[in-house]
Amino acid sequence: MNATRRSFLQMAGAATVAMPYVARAQTLPMVRFAGAAPVVRADHTWMFLGTPMGYYEKLGFRSDYLPTAGSAAAVQLVLAGAAEVANCGFLELIATKMREPNLPVHMYYSQERENSYQIIVLPDSPIKSIADLKGKSIGVPSLASGAVPFVRGIVRKEGGDPKSLNILPIGVGPQALAALKGKQVDAISIFIGSIAAMESLGQDFRIFRSPIAAGGMVMSDAYVQKNPQLAQRIFQGMILNQRIMLMNPEIAVRAYWKQYGKPAGDLDKAMRDNVHLVKRTGEIFQKLSDPQPWGNFTDAEWTSLKEVFGGEGGVPPDAKLSQFWDPVLVAEGNKVDLKLADQAIKDFVP
Repeated sequence: MNATRRSFLQMAGAATVAMPYVARAQTLPMVRFAGAAPVVRADHTWMFLGTPMGYYEKLGFRSDYLPTAGSAAAVQLVLAGAAEVANCGFLELIATKMREPNLPVHMYYSQERENSYQIIVLPDSPIKSIADLKGKSIGVPSLASGAVPFVRGIVRKEGGDPKSLNILPIGVGPQALAALKGKQVDAISIFIGSIAAMESLGQDFRIFRSPIAAGGMVMSDAYVQKNPQLAQRIFQGMILNQRIMLMNPEIAVRAYWKQYGKPAGDLDKAMRDNVHLVKRTGEIFQKLSDPQPWGNFTDAEWTSLKEVFGGEGGVPPDAKLSQFWDPVLVAEGNKVDLKLADQAIKDFVP
């Protein structure tokens, strides 16, 4: 990125801070968020919470949320101009851009400070460490899931041979839990939201995590260049979404229900399960007490990611962070008025 573009975005950011909030929703630009999952859940509110809670309008845009079949599908919607923002795993973005180096997209907001994929075993399992996974059968939702490169990567980092793993597709939910309890697999590599769902069934796990940022917000480079102020406000909306999910998970669930309707059946249980889901997802977010800029992806995180996911079939040794990540929105995006989150929570309480 050249200095001219940076100067332009900084000037635009200054204008954003001074601009009064716009309340006339019908005149505001539409921002379409493409999620990376086919079914909308409460933990996805990190992308759309500002819609039911009203502060996206105060930031100056309207929004719509589009579920998709995964990161690749979400990015394709951005490339086709059918969405402005895509939720994408960082590894998936890297793989896509290694196949098509000139693909005109970057990640502009890093959502996670820890990988959203984790490895679980039953509490009485003899597997006490990542090293113990050598030669074991590992269940994954599907062979196309990001859970596959995740488990291979962390086994490689611990000095094991990923080829020793027997990776089997077992689905998610009760089906995956049955495979683990029935000893069809020794461990499961799976998305944190799916773990929360199985925990809501009453099952405890021993969990192996990896402190590697792994997903976030992807936009087309042309969109950011043409709409710098709007892109900065979208970034600010992401910060507010994540902070509210951390500050008050129950409010996030109520906002999700306002947007998509309450579930049938036992609402108290549904609230408990959804709050647990939001809390577990929030575990991989930046902590509220962390003074670092929100949404940033650091050089240290890039080094860690390459250590885990480098090697055969992973991140090429000569890959550069700038090929995939653009920090141009971080400084101005973090000038968001955090009181908007406090006020949104206050206004949403009956």
